[in-house]
Amino acid sequence: MIWNEWVLVFKIGTPLVYIAFTVTQWQQAYLYMKLMRRELEEQFRKIALKEVEGHSLSPHEEKVKEKEK
Repeated sequence: MIWNEWVLVFKIGTPLVYIAFTVTQWQQAYLYMKLMRRELEEQFRKIALKEVEGHSLSPHEEKVKEKEK
């Protein structure tokens, strides 16, 4: 088997690199989910505010409304 021919450094380093890669992937997935959740909450907030009449969503939208008048 090839594993028996490996130097000790590779026998230790290979699993460590794999673990580091896996942890990085899980961390990025967690950050992506957190970002997605934040964006969805912002979208739902905007939808809820649109349902309330006369409530401005942002300063930018107020400027657009003023220009239309």
